[in-house]
Amino acid sequence: MANPKDVVYDTLFNKFIELEKQDKELDAKYLADKQKLKDDLASLTEVLKKLKGGEPIERTKLNNHKSKDEEVDLSIYPITGSLNKKADFIIRESNRFLKLKEISDYILKKEPNVTNVLALNHQLGKAIYKFRGSGKIVAYKVNNSVKNAFYGYPEWLDEKGEVLPEYMYDKNMVLGLEEQYSDSIQNTLEL
Repeated sequence: MANPKDVVYDTLFNKFIELEKQDKELDAKYLADKQKLKDDLASLTEVLKKLKGGEPIERTKLNNHKSKDEEVDLSIYPITGSLNKKADFIIRESNRFLKLKEISDYILKKEPNVTNVLALNHQLGKAIYKFRGSGKIVAYKVNNSVKNAFYGYPEWLDEKGEVLPEYMYDKNMVLGLEEQYSDSIQNTLEL
């Protein structure tokens, strides 16, 4: 009769040999797959170079990682992007200075599932404030009024800080004096 320890040892040893064999097979498969991916990447890089007229292809673009300085793709609304990316897209697509309300209206049109307009406006206001802090966009205030702030790009202003005609805001969006102060007048009357 076989010793139970020997039977257990033999079973475990055979299992160990089997697992070691599987490990080597997996390593070989992994290395083969990795080499195939490298070959595919090299082929794609050559095709992309030919399409781009021989210019070098940036690896970040091949890996689908966008650098922070890369421009927004104007053909695709960034529905899953941050509010900064959405605002950037909307301003660039509109190609003019926009009020916060215009940006918000655009988002609401593109994203009908957004139902809390006040929350959107609040979050968008915070995002635009941070975006301005980065220097990528500027606020242009008509009559030095916060309620008449329009957002666009610094390069859309002339050397005097005025909006270039081709990027002019919608003048119909400018609030008159009574509209600017109607909230504060209403609040004063309620007191």
